[in-house]
Amino acid sequence: MPKIYHSVLGPFDTRAGVVQRSPMLADLMVHNRPGTSAYQLWSAANLNDAYGEMAAAAGNTGVGGAGCTLRMAAQAESVVMSEQIIARGSPWANESIKGQTRFLVDPTDLGGSDGALMFVRMQEFRAATGGYLEVPAGSPLNAGLEILGPISVIPPASFYSSFGQGLTLQGLAPGRTGGVAGVPVVFDPAGQIPWPMMIWLPRPQVVLDINNLDAGETLLVTTGLDFPWASVLAGESVTLEGGGRMILVAGAANAAVPFTLNATFRNGGM
Repeated sequence: MPKIYHSVLGPFDTRAGVVQRSPMLADLMVHNRPGTSAYQLWSAANLNDAYGEMAAAAGNTGVGGAGCTLRMAAQAESVVMSEQIIARGSPWANESIKGQTRFLVDPTDLGGSDGALMFVRMQEFRAATGGYLEVPAGSPLNAGLEILGPISVIPPASFYSSFGQGLTLQGLAPGRTGGVAGVPVVFDPAGQIPWPMMIWLPRPQVVLDINNLDAGETLLVTTGLDFPWASVLAGESVTLEGGGRMILVAGAANAAVPFTLNATFRNGGM
């Protein structure tokens, strides 16, 4: 039976998983969701651009990212290839993809280099609405903004062939998200309250060090929507241990908060 993917976040949790990462090739897979007939792949060169920017009732999040660039589109349960992959000849083996949609990507076709991190997000086409999902026209805030899944971090091929891998990310955690320390994440599907930055790591992490680089603002961090926000005070850091891949960050007030995230991963698997 095909795998049917369900999540309480719906399209906000539609993400690209890595099936294979080798030199000049990233084989990315999306689990199909009922009612979704196509997917678009968006990418950016860094976390801030991958998040973009959102308006709030007063001001905006302060991230100031340029937003992702649309790169590829695929019908559900199909395989599509980027330009350089096609030019070199398909590496695709005849295998079942029931319940999946696959993107075979040369990282240079996403505007980067093969040795750099890729930041990828997915967007769904829903038959019920007749279009790719976005904040509805006529909404007071963020009308027309694309509804994208988490920011999937795709490392170079060397990451998957080494032991005790580490990964460092940096960015600005968005302000004005309504986040409160000790309380679970406020997540507004209508896009009228800015969304936190949602990061999907390439492997389950073992140790996660989160550093607040701001001199005055508090950073919020959590590992899931069902978990309360934890505070990282200005200039301080916290260490989390566990096996999850999802990390959410936000500023505790109105300002965006600069941070770094240092992760050490379990060995094995994609």
